[in-house]
Amino acid sequence: MLGTIEPRKNHALMLAVWQHFHDTRPPDDIPHLVIVGGRGWENKDVFETLDNAPFMGRTVHEAGRLDDTELSGILSRATALLFPSLAEGYGLPPMEAAAIGLPVISADLAPVRAILGDYPVYVDTGDMQQWTNAIDHMVATGRSSAWKQPPPLPTWESHFRQLRALL
Repeated sequence: MLGTIEPRKNHALMLAVWQHFHDTRPPDDIPHLVIVGGRGWENKDVFETLDNAPFMGRTVHEAGRLDDTELSGILSRATALLFPSLAEGYGLPPMEAAAIGLPVISADLAPVRAILGDYPVYVDTGDMQQWTNAIDHMVATGRSSAWKQPPPLPTWESHFRQLRALL
């Protein structure tokens, strides 16, 4: 996961999924979750889990804010980007993941769908079992060359070309 740890990013859902993994699976069958991003606001329960859950440091790792080189390293080793956000203005993390060919499991958000089309696996933010299934499938298949090709992504050059045309 990539983004500020705040309620709308829905870290609570992913932490619940990982708690479910720990409640139902042997330790070797639990994938690792790396949470990249600084702590935001109004998220006391999530912060409590991050500070005290027994799975922290075992299968869930809070990386905090990272510089571009560190972030690139984590994304290059990831199996997928999880993006369970409840609301987004644009949704930059899935675009960054797609730009390097990293599979994305995302909430079905209009900005993500508008830019990435059917590249992500879209999952209902209210359905923990769908997230569990999507994560399990992605872990089982891995980050293979058989994953979908990302759509052409917007660039600053194309953005300003369109803006100049409108002006």
